[in-house]
Amino acid sequence: MQPTIALFPAELLILVGKHVDPNTLPSLLLVNRQLNELLTDTLYSHIKLETYEETKHCLSTLSTASRMASPRGCDIQSMVRSLYIDNFEMHSPVGSEERILESLQNSLERSLPRLVNLQVLSVQLPALLLEKPLVYTVVSLARTLISVDAVLSPPGEEFSAHLEPVAEDTIRPASCLHLTKFRTDGLSPLHTAFFKSLLAYRANDLTELCLSSCIPETVCHVLGSATFPALQVLELDNTAFFHPQFPHDKFPLLSTLSFKICLGWAREPSDFAPFPSTAYPKLEKLSCEERDLPYFLPVDVGVSARRPIHTITLDNAMYPWGSGACFMPPSEVEAALQHLPFSGVPVKHLSFHIADLYNETLSNLAPLFKSLESLLIVYSYDPYDELDSETVWDMIANMPQLHTLLFSESPIRPDDYYGYEADPCSILKDLELQREAVYRWGKISGTLRRVAFTSETQWMREGDGWSMVTNV
Repeated sequence: MQPTIALFPAELLILVGKHVDPNTLPSLLLVNRQLNELLTDTLYSHIKLETYEETKHCLSTLSTASRMASPRGCDIQSMVRSLYIDNFEMHSPVGSEERILESLQNSLERSLPRLVNLQVLSVQLPALLLEKPLVYTVVSLARTLISVDAVLSPPGEEFSAHLEPVAEDTIRPASCLHLTKFRTDGLSPLHTAFFKSLLAYRANDLTELCLSSCIPETVCHVLGSATFPALQVLELDNTAFFHPQFPHDKFPLLSTLSFKICLGWAREPSDFAPFPSTAYPKLEKLSCEERDLPYFLPVDVGVSARRPIHTITLDNAMYPWGSGACFMPPSEVEAALQHLPFSGVPVKHLSFHIADLYNETLSNLAPLFKSLESLLIVYSYDPYDELDSETVWDMIANMPQLHTLLFSESPIRPDDYYGYEADPCSILKDLELQREAVYRWGKISGTLRRVAFTSETQWMREGDGWSMVTNV
């Protein structure tokens, strides 16, 4: 009798393979020849490598595999559509680091250009390993690449001398690139001429660009004098954005601007240059330091010239795990948020850090929150009972569109920062107090659907009740 699996349509088996866990898929290919032939393409189409051993063996396969390696007779390299390599630690004997890095770089140089149908490249590796292969890959795969995301971590002083530039006269960015997304974190000055040329070629098509953790002068040089008429998303360090040479007038349709905050940056007058009030007329989403918000929402411009910013994230405030500045004084936060009314549209989504969360502070800020649909407040000290007070009730009652209200103490939670330990009787620890609060808030606001008091748990509204979800 014919095996049951042979009766299934090939399309159905391929669909099953796409939903199988990547770690299980290789075992599925070993079941029989039919599954091996059908799912080999699925196995290699989207590759994600998370360890040194995985990366070493996979790159070796991609560097040497021939057509005979594929059951269908086509080479494995042509099956790869996306390649993700996460940063990993290499546990090597003392004195062998340089040899291992050289071996990996050679594997990258041999394998990446052979991925002739690669569309998405996302890698996090030391600059010593990646920067040179990255240049050759962009050149070799000019006809297929649509997205490049490269995080180039510093190589360390002992290897910095081995970083060598590619001869610029031997490579040129192909004019036929389909590249629409380019992200690099940690680009060194060695190949600025190449990447400047690349961005100039694709300036009309790029929709997303990230140049984080780069020297400000390098960023300004790479951007050059090109105009980016289609660019919608830009991410870079605030040190580069406020550099006197930054080309603010080259992004007419930019809608999302995000700064990678350089903590501890003491601004010197020579390092900081305010940008024209006419720049970024389409800006809708902004992530910046609280001290920079007034530059984007200035008081002294006419209503028609205001930027239509509806989403604001200050100091990298995120949920459940925040980052960035942890101890923003309430007075400074209040001063920055006083500029919210000077957006060209009502602000809908707001996230910010604050050191101490006092009822007085919330009372002062509440009139500015009336248009909000979501609000995240990341605090640094236990607010005790102030998270469920009459001030909060009044604030919620006057926010008719609010559906998400999140509080988080995440900056001080790791490793019991400064001996942090919430009062066991406070709402941060007592889940019954949290339950009572969300039901009370739900009666005040019919639109409220999601609430959190800490980074550990959040509450979701389901019909007339609330259920607790633990953050992993």
